[in-house]
Amino acid sequence: MNFFLSRLITSAIIALLCRFLSLTLSAEIPQPQISAPHSISIFNSALPHWNNSLGLTLVKTDPPFGWGSTRMITRQQFALFLDDPHLSFPKIDYWHLQNRSWKKKRISRAEWKSEGSPEEPAIGVSWLEAVEFCHWLTEKESQLGLIQKNQAYRLPTDLEWSHWVGLDLERGSTPAERNRKIDYYPWGKNGTPPEGYGNFAGLEAKTDQWPKAWKTLPIKSDPFPKLAPVASFPANRLGFYDLPGNVMEWCQDLFQSDSTLRVIRGIPWYNASPEYFIVSRRLRGAPTYREEGLGFRVVLDKNDL
Repeated sequence: MNFFLSRLITSAIIALLCRFLSLTLSAEIPQPQISAPHSISIFNSALPHWNNSLGLTLVKTDPPFGWGSTRMITRQQFALFLDDPHLSFPKIDYWHLQNRSWKKKRISRAEWKSEGSPEEPAIGVSWLEAVEFCHWLTEKESQLGLIQKNQAYRLPTDLEWSHWVGLDLERGSTPAERNRKIDYYPWGKNGTPPEGYGNFAGLEAKTDQWPKAWKTLPIKSDPFPKLAPVASFPANRLGFYDLPGNVMEWCQDLFQSDSTLRVIRGIPWYNASPEYFIVSRRLRGAPTYREEGLGFRVVLDKNDL
């Protein structure tokens, strides 16, 4: 009898130890919440994923990379940052299309919040402001106990963005060295995106604001003359929306080591030329640069970069 009792007690202790180890290991990464955005059913559910306090779905792909947001930051989400009573925001200048040409627009952040749709990407945001948003979100979710102390939000690296869009074979130690080295279109070999693939400058872009000298695609590419709400088009195989199309995105990296300019990736809604659709193409911008074709998404990672 003592033998069987001893076996029973030993089994119970082992079960408790396994449960403890499981909880300890699982605490190292964000855990999925019960509720999830509708995009959960679209991307590869085999990938680890988690939903944060803003309703963003964050996906973990290959081990070197962080938890990437499948969606870009929207106006509504950025407005939460602007509404923080501990922060102040001066008036901003950003480039936008008006009267058939690019013009610089000066507005307050209160006026910015009233423009466009809440579900459109947050445009007119500089690299510096995007980084500050990441710091704000890190502090917010740390205080709520949603992320670990050694985790932090940041902008995507240039290599992360390439991986998400399907460019895993690029060579070069800097974004400048990798720039335009691979002629790759995410939809195939043809330089023209198929209708409904994303938000590009099709015939629908020819409004009374469209510059006469600018080209468009020979088809109606999508229903949106300018910006589209985030995630209006299908996700790619990893579950990411709007990597090519709608607006460009800030990345964390310097374009090259001896420069102060930051990397910009993606294809904005006003582009129609195949040379601009090559997703290995990088642009660069000053950290203070803003325009209506440029936004950002976030990555959750260990705070050791």
